[in-house]
Amino acid sequence: MDQPGPIGTSTCPNDDDDGSVGLDFRTSFQGSVVDEFHIIPLQLAYLDMNPAEDCWHEFMKVADRLQQFISLRGALSLLKKRKYLTFACEFDMYCYFNHEMALMLGPMTSDVETDTRHRDLAYDFLETSWCPPSPIGYGGRSDTLAKKKHEDDDGDHNGACASGTERDEDGIGSNDDHKGDGATGAENDDDADSVVIRSEFVRQMGAFALSKYSSSSCFRRFGVGSVQCGDVDDDDDGSLATMLYRFASPLQQFGEGIGNAVKMIDFDVFGSDGKCFGLRILVRDTAYAFGGFRASIKDRKGVGTTTIATARRANALDQTTVDLVEGTEIDRQYKPHGNLPLVAPNAAATTASGLNVHFDDSPFAPRIQQVRDHLAMQPFLAARLEIAKIIRVGIYLSYLPQSGSDFDARVRRYRLRLSSLREAKEISYRHFMRVFKGSMWEGLPVELVKRIIDFLPPTPKFMLRPT
Repeated sequence: MDQPGPIGTSTCPNDDDDGSVGLDFRTSFQGSVVDEFHIIPLQLAYLDMNPAEDCWHEFMKVADRLQQFISLRGALSLLKKRKYLTFACEFDMYCYFNHEMALMLGPMTSDVETDTRHRDLAYDFLETSWCPPSPIGYGGRSDTLAKKKHEDDDGDHNGACASGTERDEDGIGSNDDHKGDGATGAENDDDADSVVIRSEFVRQMGAFALSKYSSSSCFRRFGVGSVQCGDVDDDDDGSLATMLYRFASPLQQFGEGIGNAVKMIDFDVFGSDGKCFGLRILVRDTAYAFGGFRASIKDRKGVGTTTIATARRANALDQTTVDLVEGTEIDRQYKPHGNLPLVAPNAAATTASGLNVHFDDSPFAPRIQQVRDHLAMQPFLAARLEIAKIIRVGIYLSYLPQSGSDFDARVRRYRLRLSSLREAKEISYRHFMRVFKGSMWEGLPVELVKRIIDFLPPTPKFMLRPT
């Protein structure tokens, strides 16, 4: 079997080239420096936040407004009654009269009938992709009756919006919408069914946008599920992409813009007692400072994925600062080893309340004390300081999919084991034979099985070196 090429080659990864080099999440981290930190990386997700690259971002801006729109009285009622065309037209009017939407999506024409992108996107999603959760209906009606009601709303989508008469009967201001709770608008939209519908609406919008409006390079996901700390494969691609987009979007509101990408890494950390601490790190680049980022670190098993820490760096010459938000939770879930490798020769930590931990990434920084000195002075902070070091490693690993140079630097730094696509296919072949052992498929010729595997898309457990 040919060995993978040396790191640093500029060969373009090709799914059809068995010699393409990459990382196999099943084997590449074993025996590496990452292993010495008692970390098992589970999955990486990468979302390109350059709006010029993909119209998916424009749809997500519309989706943000849709999410607000369905919170209005009457909008959810139209959704429940499956009045999709009326819903889309009402949403179009809502966007037109909202100045903030005009700022987000650019100048709008004065004629609401000539600019139908909001209506078209909303109607396209509802008509082709929206799958209402069960039970569904208006005022407790069955799904069959609600569906029959939808069949009466069969206007021409490509023509004008619903007539004024129809909007009076079924629109946001409809008197018929008062029947549920006696208030102006819809029936009680705060009931459990409505909460489920809104949540499912947001989730399905993300999946629809990713499948229809996204290119393959916009969102990428690699890795395997966790056995010890809970399966991370429960999140579909649409949900993950939407989560990453929402994590990066607030930067626009504060005038910082959005950087090139937003990343996510899930990994398991094992303490000295062998217990697993499942973490998720979300990292967003800052647009106007090279090497700057902000990160949020969450406990994957916590209620609502509890944020236990945040991290930031102003630019490539600045130091990384980790702020431990939930120190008590860290002490409870992680028992320190006391012998983790140093993150960098000049890594350091503050002792003020034990909440802020600084890791210097710049060779120009002044002389500072090392982490081990603080650990000797304050042993009760050992768990928190080790988690801060592990967070720093996780942030660094999250840049693996970003570019070939980022990939190479991390492979060298942490001595990761490179694999070829051919090796990954061999592993898939052995897995195929184990799964179908004892069945009629066991007798298939080896070459036929390998040909079948060749037709399958590359496993997400294998990450090709980016260009």
